Amino acid sequence: MATKQRVSLAQRMRRLRRAEASKWNKYLWSGLLLILGGLLLIGIGTLLHTGAYSTQGLLTGTGALVVLAGIIRTLIGVINPSSPEELIPYEEQERRAAAIARGEEQTLDDQLFEHEGDRAQ
Repeated sequence: MATKQRVSLAQRMRRLRRAEASKWNKYLWSGLLLILGGLLLIGIGTLLHTGAYSTQGLLTGTGALVVLAGIIRTLIGVINPSSPEELIPYEEQERRAAAIARGEEQTLDDQLFEHEGDRAQ
């Protein structure tokens, strides 16, 4: 029994590491690119010297929003789940993807909430 628990724990930790790496690759790099793009827009906007209510203001404001979106996306990539239990199991992810492909999204969401209620009890 103890060996089975160790294997299960090892599998959950592997799943957690895979999810962390996947999230890191997906969100961190795109967030950093958004930040760089936003800083570029801000730089171009400030070089125009045309006034606050013109192209300079538009580029600077848009750049600031893009930088903010990049910061949020980067933080999403950096913050990791604290335990494997916070992750949706891989089998559940596959089942959800298949149901979405069939157009059964609402039924799947109802089932997910039922399972969460079972865990709370």
